[in-house]
Amino acid sequence: MPDIGYYSFSIEPEKLLKIGYVLHRSEANSSMMPTYQRLIKKSRLTAVRKFINEEHGYFPNSIIISIDSKKPLQFDRSEKQVPNAVADLGILHLPQQYRSAFIIDGQHRLYGYSDSPYAMTNSIPVVAFENLDQTEQVRLFMDINENQKSVSKKLRNVLNADMLWDSPKEAERRDALRLKIA
Repeated sequence: MPDIGYYSFSIEPEKLLKIGYVLHRSEANSSMMPTYQRLIKKSRLTAVRKFINEEHGYFPNSIIISIDSKKPLQFDRSEKQVPNAVADLGILHLPQQYRSAFIIDGQHRLYGYSDSPYAMTNSIPVVAFENLDQTEQVRLFMDINENQKSVSKKLRNVLNADMLWDSPKEAERRDALRLKIA
């Protein structure tokens, strides 16, 4: 990204949960203004956890964070690199301290892994910036949430009908037929 370096990596959710923090818009965080995250919705968290646990689901899109480090992050560059690539391969060492990773986007996806048997066995993609000030975090949060467009219900129904049409489960094939009729 122009003018902003970042890290892209995968991590077990449990490890990120231990160092992650969400700047919720609440009185508890009023001294840390500007804050930007909406409070976690219990119903959304329950649905995400059910998706992960019961359907063995995963989310291929990245959690966005800002790593708050007192000293520069340690990045051990790998000896093997892709020639002429714009990225470096290596190992990033994260601070082992609670509230060192501010969750900018993906709080429900991340917290859906809390109390999940998959918290240590799954891996989630992360895009991490280093020491973004809170104003920049707010801007990034707004860019993400204002410029994304959700898939319409009509398109979801068409895609589900196509996807479930040849399902080995009779109930899913029946759902597909209902969706096609509708």
